[in-house]
Amino acid sequence: MVARLRVTTVDAGPFTMPKSGLQYGASGTITVPSTVAVIEHATHGLVLFDTGINHRVADPEAAEAHWGPGLRTAYGAEGFTRAHAVDAQLERLGYRPWNYPLMMAVWKIAPAIAAGNTTVLKPADTTPTSTALLARIAAGHLPPGVLNVVCGDRDTGRDLVAHRDVALVAVTGSERAGRQIAAAAAVDLKRVHLELGGNAPVLIHDDVDVEATAEALAAVAYYNAGQDCTAPTRFLVHHRIHDAFLAAFAERTRALRTGGPDEPDADFGPLNNAAQLASVRELLGRLADRAEILAGGAHLPGPGFFHEPTLVAGVRQGDEIVQEEIFGPVVTVQSFTDEEEALELADGVRHGLAASVWTTDHDRAMWATRALHTGIVWVNTHGTTVSEMPHGGVKHSGYGSDLSMAGLLDYTRVKHVML
Repeated sequence: MVARLRVTTVDAGPFTMPKSGLQYGASGTITVPSTVAVIEHATHGLVLFDTGINHRVADPEAAEAHWGPGLRTAYGAEGFTRAHAVDAQLERLGYRPWNYPLMMAVWKIAPAIAAGNTTVLKPADTTPTSTALLARIAAGHLPPGVLNVVCGDRDTGRDLVAHRDVALVAVTGSERAGRQIAAAAAVDLKRVHLELGGNAPVLIHDDVDVEATAEALAAVAYYNAGQDCTAPTRFLVHHRIHDAFLAAFAERTRALRTGGPDEPDADFGPLNNAAQLASVRELLGRLADRAEILAGGAHLPGPGFFHEPTLVAGVRQGDEIVQEEIFGPVVTVQSFTDEEEALELADGVRHGLAASVWTTDHDRAMWATRALHTGIVWVNTHGTTVSEMPHGGVKHSGYGSDLSMAGLLDYTRVKHVML
């Protein structure tokens, strides 16, 4: 493959590993993937299990033993790209968000490089450390110029998007950032891949086990302090079980605890920055008088951007907190009377990234998966992500896919050659 883009990189000096007091495995050794995960743990405030690193699949043999023999053949070099007649000579720019710094970096660069592209990655200015370390590690294995990391602010990003050698811009970020980048890329007709905000509905029908459903959703609703574009944020509950579910979920919300990355009993960590904390506080401060906070609702005192897990009832479809992406540890609850109303409420926002349906009725679930205007639909689970399934949205959640063969093909271009 042709690598035409060259970016000068500056060595910021030797890298010092933060002391975390953590050990991995009986021997206490830390592998390269785990090392980068600890960097995120120590510098970005992520609770360790929120880094997106699965230590069991770092080794291919262990992966095959755990997940079965199909894993390595599906993702090994053999048969991965050669069955597709595509031309992959692109210079590609990737924007990486601050909510999952390392995982999102890998989601962007892995398919781009696998498809034969040179790549420039710009991390968020609040979480550059793990990406810079990843680039340093990769420099020992990739040819010069294949993977480049450029740190900076929004002006840096604008300059990169405008660079004439960039053929595709892939972004995971806010709806605002996606609009600005798409507009800038349009000047030079660059291809754009946008994975933007979400406001995921959760449709809970009256045939579910209320306690079990509340337990399952509490485990994922506040994951990473709600800083997840697919986070279940809008609970739509059948009116017959609304009160029972609300009570069960409120009880579990009150039992959760936020804390620092070195606190072993913390369920999730802080918000990423002061601006995001202020955004969550302002949304809660503008709640309608009829809305009721049943659990949480407070910013924890002391240093850090910690916010209690929060459950809000009594909201209506037109309320700001329902229509806007919260990106914090806040869940709202509405009731519905039938399937049509549930779908109307679910689709009645401008985002369309993810949704989940909870029911024991297979036909109802399949009907909902077809009817929902989202890129991802889970049934009786939420947030379960596997590499062979595409991850992307519709409407104001953007276009293009991460993961899967669809994600790989996004970093290629088709060429018709006839002899």
